[in-house]
Amino acid sequence: MEEKGNLQANEVEGYLSMVRTKAEQMKVLTDRLLGRRDKKKEKVENGLLLMEQLAAEWEETLEDEFCCQVDLGQCQKFSGNYDLHDLRRIFDNLASNVAKYADPQDAVKLQIQTQENKVWIRQRNKMRARGEGQAESHKIGLESVRQIAEEYSGEMKVEQTDMTFEVEISLEAAELSSK
Repeated sequence: MEEKGNLQANEVEGYLSMVRTKAEQMKVLTDRLLGRRDKKKEKVENGLLLMEQLAAEWEETLEDEFCCQVDLGQCQKFSGNYDLHDLRRIFDNLASNVAKYADPQDAVKLQIQTQENKVWIRQRNKMRARGEGQAESHKIGLESVRQIAEEYSGEMKVEQTDMTFEVEISLEAAELSSK
């Protein structure tokens, strides 16, 4: 528009329409990248079963390269309203971080437990030695997980050293059951 100089009203409207269309496309792509979309929360009656399934998928993704240790021994049956895409995204991001940064010579540990109307997901692994071929982290996946945790009245904490990485995620559970 700047290069064209004097434009007719219909030309200006055409350019503005194109700018609006491109801006909307950029917003859709950005929202998709950051995991933003309309949430479809549904009642999950047996959260323990869901966590078992998500942990099994996490382990299946990693088991060819890593020794995985999954502990659900302290996870009670619980219920809550969740968007299943959100929960899957958490586990996908955890697995992705292991694949990129964990030392395949050491076990990767995943623990899921319930306590005080919260579901706690903890993952711990040793870090791969820094060197060629290791991806640089921009922490986009972890930021996505943090946002999801906050949407469920929870939080995410990360403790990282040169040797180890540990992430702890809490999510609200509506009701814990002793059964």
